Amino acid sequence: MSSDRLFRFPKPQWLNSANSRTAGVYLAGGLFSLSFFLLIDAASFSKSLKNASDFHMNFVDWIPGIFSALGMLVINSIDKTRLSGDTFAYSGDGVAWKAR
Repeated sequence: MSSDRLFRFPKPQWLNSANSRTAGVYLAGGLFSLSFFLLIDAASFSKSLKNASDFHMNFVDWIPGIFSALGMLVINSIDKTRLSGDTFAYSGDGVAWKAR
């Protein structure tokens, strides 16, 4: 192996395909929606009468879910074509640089 590589093992070629990238995007979206559902489910169950424990979710426990939902909305509100337009120069219109 050459000594200028960063990682010891090479990246598999199937990771470069468009289908695996699309599957990764759908998998990430599914994991996000599942975790958001579990957060809401745990919060609603902790306030119900069926919960026999003394633990109840407070606002502090909701903060990670709120910030992750806001982050998802910000990320998904940027159009993908705006990110792949210009160079990294500071001159000109710079729409892609502003979006990045």
